[in-house]
Parts: sequence; structure tokens; C-alpha cells
Amino acid sequence: MRIILLSIVLLLFTSCERILNFEIIGDGKYSEPVLQKLSSFSRIDFYDDFKLEIRQAEQQQVYVQAESNLLRFVTTKVSDEQLLIQRLPNYTLVPRHPIKIVIETPDLKEISIYGKGKLLIDTLGVQSLSLNVYSRSNVKIQAVRIQDFKLLSNSGGEIDIEGEFSSLNFRQAGSGSSQIRGLAEDALLVQEGSGIIKARDLYPDYLTVSLVGSGLVYCRALNYFSVLIEDNGRILYTGSEPDSKDIKGEGRLIRN
Repeated sequence: MRIILLSIVLLLFTSCERILNFEIIGDGKYSEPVLQKLSSFSRIDFYDDFKLEIRQAEQQQVYVQAESNLLRFVTTKVSDEQLLIQRLPNYTLVPRHPIKIVIETPDLKEISIYGKGKLLIDTLGVQSLSLNVYSRSNVKIQAVRIQDFKLLSNSGGEIDIEGEFSSLNFRQAGSGSSQIRGLAEDALLVQEGSGIIKARDLYPDYLTVSLVGSGLVYCRALNYFSVLIEDNGRILYTGSEPDSKDIKGEGRLIRN
């Protein structure tokens, strides 16, 4: 009988733990950045609506800055070279000042965004980087030098990229809005859905554009230029004429 009662209590506690959610309001006392004691990592999973900044540095370090009563609810944990950034479960944080995570690192391989936060990558130079955006977040990438850069935006968020790339693979699905500037040897731009890609200030030697759906792509062609359009989307281009084009449906390729 005692075992049955304990089982019922445990079941009730587990159920309540899943249902209960506590709201914590920031006290307005913004702390100094707090250095986290973590092992090394090459990948990041970023949740929640925090502000994440990533910068180049010789040593890898992670800092958390928040109001004093919210700090303990922000978790940074490394497992199998993967850094997980999120709030403690069952708590909703209501900050008066942005909760900010700053990462300084010499190298990074992959970033995945699952929350509605903001990501800033500033002056990062790495060999290869994959960025996956699965939520309606705001991403700004500036003054980067990346040999092989792959970005998937599947969120309807806003993306702003500026940098130099040997290989740039950019894919946007849905209704997002993206702007790409800089230099690239080889660039692939893919728009699926109704989103917009503004890449008129991207200067690629070799450019391939694939547009499926009703979206809109602005681009500039220098040397090789290949185009695929399916459905009724539009590609507006400047520069050289396409070397290869395949247009299906009511889509249009317009020199602008």
C-alpha cells in the first residue's frame, strides 16, 4: 500500500512539473559579464530569446550577462563538444535588460538556432561553418572570412550577411528576408517559398540561383551564371548574361 501511495505522489509531482511554469521578472540590476567554466566545444545549440554574440579570439571563453536575479536561470552546458544555451525548464524569464551570451573562440563548426533570439557573428575567420536557423530569429553576420559557409534558414526570420567566402551555400525556405554582401568564389543561392534574397551586393565568380515558389531574388553575375526557376517567382539580376537557364511555370528572369 505504501509503495502504491508513493507511486501516486511521484506521478502527481511529475505531472505538475510539466504543467507548472514560473515567471521571473528581472530586478533591473544588470550584472557584469560572468565567465563560465566549460570544456571546449565546436558546435552550439542556441535556444530562447537571448542575445548571442560570437567573436574571434585565441582562447575559447563564454560569458553570460543578465540581471542578478536571472543569472542562475540561464544555463550553458557542454556535452560531446556541443554547447547548449537555454533557460532552466519550467521558468519564463521577463528581463528588463537583454540576456546576453558572449562567445570568444578561435574556431567553430556549427551553430543551430531554435529560439527567437538574436545572433551576431563579428569578425570571425574559420575554415568551415554551418549555420541552421529553425526559428524566427534575427541573424547578423559581419566582417567574416569563411572558406566554406553553409546557411539554412527555415524560419521566416531576418538574415544579414557580409563577408568573404570561397564557397557560399545559402538556402532559405519559407517567407524569410535575407541580405547578402561581400565576395565569393562560388555561390549557391536557393529560395524555396515566398521569401526574398537580396544579393545584389554579393560579387561571386560563379553563381547558381535556384528559385522554387513565388519568391524574389536579386543577384549580380560576374562570370558563370546558372538559373533554375520553378513556379511563379522572379529573379532580377545585373552583370553577365546566364550561361544556363531552366524556367518552368510562370517564373521570370529579369535583367535589372
